[in-house]
Amino acid sequence: MGKAYLKAGDRQQAETYFTQAAEGENANAMYMLGKLLYDSDPKQANYWLRESASYGNPYAQRAISAHTSPTIAACVTRLLYHLSRVIRDNTEQMSHGPGFGIDRKRWRELMEKRIAMGHKPDDHEEQSQGYQGFSM
Repeated sequence: MGKAYLKAGDRQQAETYFTQAAEGENANAMYMLGKLLYDSDPKQANYWLRESASYGNPYAQRAISAHTSPTIAACVTRLLYHLSRVIRDNTEQMSHGPGFGIDRKRWRELMEKRIAMGHKPDDHEEQSQGYQGFSM
């Protein structure tokens, strides 16, 4: 009856029927009551979920573990998410900052190479540290 009232949207009547069945040691009713009460009374919900789990209800056991301690996969996922945010923030700072400068020695080598390829000595971009590229 509790499920029928819950489907119809009458949470209070569903709670009444689930409570009666849970007090009669019905593990499924304990689980449903725990789920129903979780938003309004988490302490009572945890009690009923634990009771249901003690009767061997696998759904209640999973619900308890999901609400009490995060799994390793959830921790790793959260860690990777935050790490990606740190990397993204650092990348944005580097792209807006002075950039990767090129030292004078490397700049001179590049200019000599360009001149050797036939470019004029003054046929180049400004000789500043604002060169946006990687030097190897």
